[in-house]
Amino acid sequence: MSNSLEKVITEISTAIQGTHLEGYSEFLSTINKDGSKIVCTGAGRVGLAMRGFAMRLNHLGINAHFLGETIVPHTGPGDLLIVGSGSGSTGSILKLAEIAKTKGIKIALVTSSKSSPMRNLADASVVLNTPNKSSKGSETPSIQPMTTLFEQTLAIFLDSVVLDLMEKFGETTESMWGRHNVIE
Repeated sequence: MSNSLEKVITEISTAIQGTHLEGYSEFLSTINKDGSKIVCTGAGRVGLAMRGFAMRLNHLGINAHFLGETIVPHTGPGDLLIVGSGSGSTGSILKLAEIAKTKGIKIALVTSSKSSPMRNLADASVVLNTPNKSSKGSETPSIQPMTTLFEQTLAIFLDSVVLDLMEKFGETTESMWGRHNVIE
């Protein structure tokens, strides 16, 4: 294994081990199969992780979408916006969260900033132990560029959420395959 790969794996492991899952049960409880709609969002590479999570939510039988796609349905009170934002202050995403809040849409946030303005809007939030673009020094420094460590940790965190949702809803890999796209 290359030395760089070992360093990346060590960083991710350190970030995950240093994450205290305060708010996790509230975060998990916002995701339901009650007919409400879920819209996931995030900017840049964070958005890619959120898009993958929206796909897995659909595999779980949940009506989930990624904001920015042309097929996002009408949303309103009782629906859920799940936001990924390392800093919790990215202007475009913060504005979307503010709009969602005024429309009665619940907000679940995954961030790496305990003091982000989005946390004040969120009904539930989880803070990952990674640096973000607003970090001035961090408990978990990274050799990787920009916000890479948050993006990687977010994707792994969301995959672990899927495992807990499988248990919550009595889903299996086989039942999820039944909802997977067969045209690919």
